[in-house]
Amino acid sequence: MRHTKGPWVIDKSHEQNREGIQVWADDVIICDVVPDQHGNEEANSHLIKAAPDMLEALSDLLLLIVDGKVDENKNPCYIDEVRRGLDVLAKVEGLSDRHDVKLIRKAKGD
Repeated sequence: MRHTKGPWVIDKSHEQNREGIQVWADDVIICDVVPDQHGNEEANSHLIKAAPDMLEALSDLLLLIVDGKVDENKNPCYIDEVRRGLDVLAKVEGLSDRHDVKLIRKAKGD
């Protein structure tokens, strides 16, 4: 994976951050989450903070399927969910082809 390694943490008190919330990884600012008209900055910051963990969990789940440890033929109703998961991983990696199984291993660093 080519993102800043976690853990990512939320900081509401950093002196550079006079308004809004920052998400940090060690001494690196991942992003500034500014207040919006709906008051969603706290929820948005938690979603951003969880991104590395969500990506890892999604990658692990899809690898189980791709490696044949979960039989998608026994659960064909989940094929759309698997495709959506592959689409998300492709988007994270900046790719457009979800059919490339290599992108899952690339995301996992294999």
